[in-house]
This record gives sequence, structure tokens and C-alpha cells, in this order.
Amino acid sequence: QFKIALGIGLIFLIGGFLPMQSVIAKPPAEKLFQILYTPSSTEVIIKFLTSNSGIYKIEIANLIGRSVKQKLYNSTDERLSITDINDLPNGIYIVLAKDKSGKILESSKFILNHP
Repeated sequence: QFKIALGIGLIFLIGGFLPMQSVIAKPPAEKLFQILYTPSSTEVIIKFLTSNSGIYKIEIANLIGRSVKQKLYNSTDERLSITDINDLPNGIYIVLAKDKSGKILESSKFILNHP
């Protein structure tokens, strides 16, 4: 038992002399958009929170990644409405903001729950 305690003590003692690595936290990224949706609505509204964000297209995808709705974004618009979501089945959907090359800039989810 003494040997175990001595070994553990040496580990803590040696660990105290090892250089400490500092961890610098990244500031939270500024959100690019907000989803405005109510279950009684027939549309999803995307409210843009940042101008000149590089967003080219908004896409709604199901949970297996298949695109079900998409709309091009005009950078002067503060909001983008995606209509006719009544043809989509209830479930969880992902809203993707993409640039011209197709890179995802931000994503968020919403739950579609038709009454």
C-alpha cells in the first residue's frame, strides 16, 4: 500500500513540474440567421442577422441529408420566406446556409409539426 501511495505521490509531484498548456477559448461565432416558424404557418422565415455573410443559398434538408427545399438569397434582403412546406411530412429538418461553392456556413434545425 505504501508503494502505491508513493507512486501516486511521485506522479503528482512530477506532474507539477511539467509545463502547463494554456487553452484559449474561441469567442462564440456570430450567428448568421434565425429561424422563425410556428406550427400553424405554411412557411418558414429565415431572418438574417449579419450582412455580407457570404450566404448564397438557403437549403432545407431532412435528417438523412436530402435537400427538400432551397432558395437563393439576395444579400439585400433581411428575411427570406420558404413557402409551401405543407407538402413535407412532420419531422426534424436542418436549415443550411451555403456559399457559392456549396460550403455550409451555418446550420440550424427546426421541427415541422403540422396541426
